Amino acid sequence: MFHFNELGDVKIMSMTPANPGWYLRVKERSGDTEWWYMPVACWALCRFDDGDMMLPCVVNDNGTLTPNDPDSNPCDLVYLPNARPLESPVFGDICCQLEK
Repeated sequence: MFHFNELGDVKIMSMTPANPGWYLRVKERSGDTEWWYMPVACWALCRFDDGDMMLPCVVNDNGTLTPNDPDSNPCDLVYLPNARPLESPVFGDICCQLEK
């Protein structure tokens, strides 16, 4: 069973599964030209000091399910229901490129 409700100064109030097809499109660095797609596993209702926000949760590099920090790096939330992940040439790479 999975339990967590704190991420820094953010409190996780509830989580709900995401429908297949939702991806977080991320660039590792702002100068990169290549996007990586990370499947959204669930949505987390997060409580901040200034209010609540629903955030997508993805698996991070450590294998931990975490809400995405919208200010941490360049990213978009996209819905691609017919996309298929392409196999990564790097063993253990959790991000993927998509065949659209």
